[in-house]
Amino acid sequence: FKFSKAETNVNREVSVTASSAEASKSGENTLKENNGGIWGISVGDANKMKDDIYKVLANNKFVDVRALIMTEGKTFKKVNNNELSSALAGKQLNADETTYINMVVNTINSEAIFKIEYLNYSGTTSAEGTNRINHYFATKGFPSIMTSAGTVLAATIAIMVGEGLNIPTENGSHSFVISGIPNITTEQAITSGHELFGHGIPSSRRESDTTNNANAIRTDNLIRRLLGLPQRDGADHAGGKVNDPYMLPYIK
Repeated sequence: FKFSKAETNVNREVSVTASSAEASKSGENTLKENNGGIWGISVGDANKMKDDIYKVLANNKFVDVRALIMTEGKTFKKVNNNELSSALAGKQLNADETTYINMVVNTINSEAIFKIEYLNYSGTTSAEGTNRINHYFATKGFPSIMTSAGTVLAATIAIMVGEGLNIPTENGSHSFVISGIPNITTEQAITSGHELFGHGIPSSRRESDTTNNANAIRTDNLIRRLLGLPQRDGADHAGGKVNDPYMLPYIK
């Protein structure tokens, strides 16, 4: 799920090759984060996102691709395009497989910063996550959902939007993935991909809400097809039913 787009400026996301992936002065507090790409709020969050990507690319023909998608602390190492080409040499890929791999690699190599935070239904957001939500809600004139303890309950997010939330940031986006919600059993790799790629890429591009929501459902369906799971048309999504829900999504 994504709320309506934030009204702050953002550096346009571009796809870069590993050979030209120079540090982007994006305004984040940590110098390493100026490199952009996918960042976990914690090391564990980065590893969970990696595991979700691996689950989608579980087929043995992707063993060499998986070897290139590696974390280093809280972030993902940049992927060298020549090494990726070698990893795919001689492999027969369909359009869905090609799209997913390009989407993942372009996001890892992006100058924009894509934060990911995994929460349990009984837990609370990180300090950074809380600040992102509070700032965004204040920008949009929404009432604060912060507790007296200065945190946001994962259960509150789940009640509002379900298993995931994506917040646009000044230089990318911040995604939340919630597990352990009673009576909801969506595959986690779908939810994380829906939020980080599906909403996160158009959030970083400052696309319209309609385009953003459509891309999230198309990304959702891309991952569902790769996992052999049923498709959805978005009627059960906060953004509503979308046109052409089975189209391929953005890859950057």
